[in-house]
Amino acid sequence: MTNWKNILSWRNIIILIISAFGVLPVGFYIWHFGFYPISDDPSDWGLFGDYIGGIYGGFFSCILIILAIYITRSLSKKDQRQIKTSNAAETIYKQINVIENNGYNLNSINKYFRDIKANELYFDDKTFVEQLVKLYDQFIEHNAGTGVVDIDLRNYVMTQLQDYYVQ
Repeated sequence: MTNWKNILSWRNIIILIISAFGVLPVGFYIWHFGFYPISDDPSDWGLFGDYIGGIYGGFFSCILIILAIYITRSLSKKDQRQIKTSNAAETIYKQINVIENNGYNLNSINKYFRDIKANELYFDDKTFVEQLVKLYDQFIEHNAGTGVVDIDLRNYVMTQLQDYYVQ
């Protein structure tokens, strides 16, 4: 049984339209003028070139404009995502410094956690987000007097945040 959903996919439809557009104008030209012998006159070939250029020139111009718009939008989205990631890293980085400068104040630690939750979607590496949360847990334990902050983890997080910020 034929699967029409796959046959009529957008990709196949676009390929079919482009193929038809590529073949039909030349086919019509051959069908209409094919019974004439091939000309040795350069002006006849110039007319044929004008015909082909007139048909395909506009088509390829439209395709290139659509492609340029698509590429521009893609790059713009990528840049916007990069800016959001950079801003998220900067926010969290600064909040870690605030925590350390304020003596592990609970309000500062809770703001750090809210910053993680608000910005975690901008970090592609989910294990890094887990490390941010692990550092948060250590901040809470340090504030309660029941634990210490792992300096290696803190330095790793700060280095990663700087890398995200610099990108």
